[in-house]
Amino acid sequence: QKLLVGLMLSTPRLTVGTGELLPDRRTGDRSHGGDLGLFVREGTLRVTVPGDEGPDGVHHLGPSDGFYVPQGTRYRLANGNATRTTFVFGVAPRYTPEG
Repeated sequence: QKLLVGLMLSTPRLTVGTGELLPDRRTGDRSHGGDLGLFVREGTLRVTVPGDEGPDGVHHLGPSDGFYVPQGTRYRLANGNATRTTFVFGVAPRYTPEG
């Protein structure tokens, strides 16, 4: 699991940051205490949302593609390519899952 995250802004109502997924890496299950919006800057990103529409809930994103994940929804990110993938994201209101 080689997701590098850099936070640019973190308030009680909004978290904004950047993500970098190195070549041939993937994350485990992730979820947030708010809605997630992300925008791919470079590379390709595979987003898996179990139970979502499409083949096995897999969505393939390229540069300038965006994606939305509702609050509390589990998802995984993967980069199956030989180059890094970078993206920007925002989560509102809470980045951490509610507990």
